[in-house]
Amino acid sequence: MQEILFTKEDCPNCSVHTPKEAYFYFPSFENQIKFDENDPKNSCRIIFEKKDKKEYLPHENDYYEKFIDYINDNYKDVLVLPNDWTEGETRKYLQAADFDFEDAVKQIKERLNLYIPQYPFENISEILSSGFVYMHGLDKNYRPIIVCSVSTFMDNIDKFELDYFICAINLFSNYLLKHILIPGQVENWIIITDLSGVSLLKPPTKMISVFNFLQKRFYYRLSKLYVYGMNGILNFCWKIVKNLINDTTKEKFIFISNENDIQTTIINHVHPSQLEEKYGGTSPNINVPLGFPFFLPSDKYQVDDSNKDQIITQEKYMTLIENDKLVVISPYIERKMKIDTNLSQNLKKSMILRVKNNMNVSTVNSNECVIVKNGMEFYECESIVEDDILKSNNSEKNLEINSLILKSKNKYEEDNKDYEISINNTVFEANEKKVDYFQCSSVCIIF
Repeated sequence: MQEILFTKEDCPNCSVHTPKEAYFYFPSFENQIKFDENDPKNSCRIIFEKKDKKEYLPHENDYYEKFIDYINDNYKDVLVLPNDWTEGETRKYLQAADFDFEDAVKQIKERLNLYIPQYPFENISEILSSGFVYMHGLDKNYRPIIVCSVSTFMDNIDKFELDYFICAINLFSNYLLKHILIPGQVENWIIITDLSGVSLLKPPTKMISVFNFLQKRFYYRLSKLYVYGMNGILNFCWKIVKNLINDTTKEKFIFISNENDIQTTIINHVHPSQLEEKYGGTSPNINVPLGFPFFLPSDKYQVDDSNKDQIITQEKYMTLIENDKLVVISPYIERKMKIDTNLSQNLKKSMILRVKNNMNVSTVNSNECVIVKNGMEFYECESIVEDDILKSNNSEKNLEINSLILKSKNKYEEDNKDYEISINNTVFEANEKKVDYFQCSSVCIIF
């Protein structure tokens, strides 16, 4: 069953996305893997998605290639992976299994068979608005900070079945994967578990089930888990939780009991403007109901100069694009992709499909120049080949079309280029998606 995701209909104000500067952040080797010099096999990778296999350690590649052969020889028709399953995902399970092939297969099967409750958005919107879980800011490595209020969970657990909370946390986490994390650069999150106000007479045992689901569903996503509001209940909870998690995860737990703990732990990694006041930051505390549970309270992320060598310039970023070194490309960057007209038709079509996949556009059509509007940006291609399309008429967007054409015209005039603009408005349908196509004398705009 396909998992339910946020849609514009469900949440018209879903507008929190990865900030532009996050795409220029490239973690150092130490922030990608905890390397064990004595035995590299015991190293623990943090960032798994790579464009080039050379970026992995030799033993990782060796085990991965042998594991793929092992699956093909023993589980070819049994272990069917989803279409969106990546090589990085497979490598996570290999590492988790300490490169034991059979154990890795077992863990992958458990993940694929994991029960994920599915409910319509309207059935869980109240849970998401309750404040039991929300994102509030990013740390200096642009990792999202997730706040889990255990007391809010306890206040609402009698109103809803546990499956509704698990569905909500799954939906919430999938939003982070799709709109906040950056494969190959930012792949983890931070959790603040707030135990304030939790009664000793009513221990949050069901909340442990939610965390257990997170661990099984989202392998190697947790960077740090700060436990805030330490009291007598903590020891009881910890005795239960620690038996359900592996040693690597246990090392990620940091307990905060006073202001001094905050200043010596989380504040070292998070700009104060990204944190609520109750957690030692300067951002006002969030009030419930939340509505959309994702907040970027500030555009300040760096605490000091420790990350300056991990943040590159836009010029260097463009070089990475040209050399095909990125797992994903920033949607904020304007890309100009030129295709030699002397190339074979098949090769040109292959290159165009690649451009299309990167830009998330449905179709491109033959013309001297094409501009694709993706989000807020324009992209240019040249000498592209024609796709099969179906035509139908549409005359409802003339004002919007004129505005878009004018913006495009002004953009090119700024570059000392001049284009005659004549609009011929037609709607195309391709690949079961509807796109608007506007033919100008030498420009096409698709959005």
